[in-house]
Amino acid sequence: YYKISIKNIKGVIKLYVLTRIKEVRKEKGITQEKIANMIGMNQTQYSRYERGENEIKVNVLIDICKALKVSADYILELTDDPTPRIPSKHIKNNIEVNYGNVNMN
Repeated sequence: YYKISIKNIKGVIKLYVLTRIKEVRKEKGITQEKIANMIGMNQTQYSRYERGENEIKVNVLIDICKALKVSADYILELTDDPTPRIPSKHIKNNIEVNYGNVNMN
């Protein structure tokens, strides 16, 4: 019998996500410095995300996925297909209504 807490589950999920981000970045031959520049931050700040020292906010995760050219579903291990999907018109409209004009490319 193991006692499982939400904190433990979050930690495991976080570990998988951070590991996948790092693996994809390295597979593509992208340095921390390069991806940091691609998403508009410095290498130290990016490194803190990759090491799990800072929580990755959704907008940062989206920027990382765009820079790596992989789907967020792949990074979140919801699929084994790294191909980014094009959001449907309904989703784009919903995002614009709730968050304003967001670059989805």
